[in-house]
Amino acid sequence: MSSIARSWPALFAWGAGLLHLALAAQVVRAALVPGVVVAAMLLLQGTAELSWGVLSLRRGRPVAARAVVAGAVTGLVLAAVAIGGGGSPVAVAAVVVLVVPASMLTWSARARTAVSTSRRLVPAIGIVAGAVLVAGLVTPALSTTTGSGEHGHDDLSSFDPHAGH
Repeated sequence: MSSIARSWPALFAWGAGLLHLALAAQVVRAALVPGVVVAAMLLLQGTAELSWGVLSLRRGRPVAARAVVAGAVTGLVLAAVAIGGGGSPVAVAAVVVLVVPASMLTWSARARTAVSTSRRLVPAIGIVAGAVLVAGLVTPALSTTTGSGEHGHDDLSSFDPHAGH
């Protein structure tokens, strides 16, 4: 795996983790027992993805390839189930776009465990390029989700600082 793409699975996992957390907030709004269970599983999935991304960046390479593939399948199933609980289809599509390449890159790197310790500009450019790619995909997808608050994105009257004056 090239040094440029070595950090991308971790960045993709962070994006998917954030989206899984947002989907959990959306599903929990259903307030039904199955929705709460799915939301709890989505929270665990998102937390695991964020943690794995930190560990992989710290090690300088993707780690635990078999666990990543199992986690990817779990994440895809949970995201698909979230649609039934009111989750954003756009966010789920973004999860698919992030999880599939992350797991493929991690699986392809499983045999190559040698880590380059060189601190050149190219790996930094790779990290920045990956971060821009993930941010460009995750930010619009996050905007399609709603939190567990009372007000949606369209109700701006409660945020008007001059209301009632």
